[in-house]
Amino acid sequence: MSQFFKFMFASCLGTALALILLLFIGFSTLAGFASRASEKPVAAIKPNSVLELKFPSMMVPEKTNNLPLDPFDLEQNDVLGLSDMVQAIRKAKEDPDIKGIYINASFVAAGKATSSVLRAALLDFKTSGKFIVSYANYYTQNAYYLASVSDSILINPVGGVDFRGLSSTIAYYKGLLDKLDIQMKIFYAGKFKSATEPLRMDKMSPENRLQVREYLTALNNIMMRDVAASRNIPENGTASHCR
Repeated sequence: MSQFFKFMFASCLGTALALILLLFIGFSTLAGFASRASEKPVAAIKPNSVLELKFPSMMVPEKTNNLPLDPFDLEQNDVLGLSDMVQAIRKAKEDPDIKGIYINASFVAAGKATSSVLRAALLDFKTSGKFIVSYANYYTQNAYYLASVSDSILINPVGGVDFRGLSSTIAYYKGLLDKLDIQMKIFYAGKFKSATEPLRMDKMSPENRLQVREYLTALNNIMMRDVAASRNIPENGTASHCR
């Protein structure tokens, strides 16, 4: 009986300590949020300022800090979201103290839709007559697409531009499932049913290839049209260097 109470006491003590630790982490996190919320606004913008558009080291979220929180990261640095980026660009357009925008395009972790929204906001900014300049050591295709709105696109003398068009890669698991002797029960009707193809086929069907080619071609045409219009080059031509 004494052993029972001993183990019960140890279990209760461990549970209590775990709860205290979780409460401490929770209160610390809330305190960090509260301290950030109580921070004073940034200083007034000085005349002849330039807005720097810099991207986080992760995918740009729709809303600022709309990301999973790390309870052990007490600093919780802000991750600027798409909505606030667009709002900042719009405010910069109307602010007489901001003369232009600098796009730090060294790392642009954004999807095609996010880049398109930012690009539209930057094009609207240019209607104010203010300048946009971009720089990167190396331009990915998406980074160049965004930076193509700039009046000047600058690159490191030993840098490069990775511009190759759009593609799609699909993983197929039929061979693996066969080796594991796993049989999938799949029900579908019609030919254009690609959602289950990776589980019942070992390569892309002609119908799926057709539909993937269609939407990739449409997206690529939009990208080429936008870049050509901004850089003043023909859509079917090629640019030998960034201008």
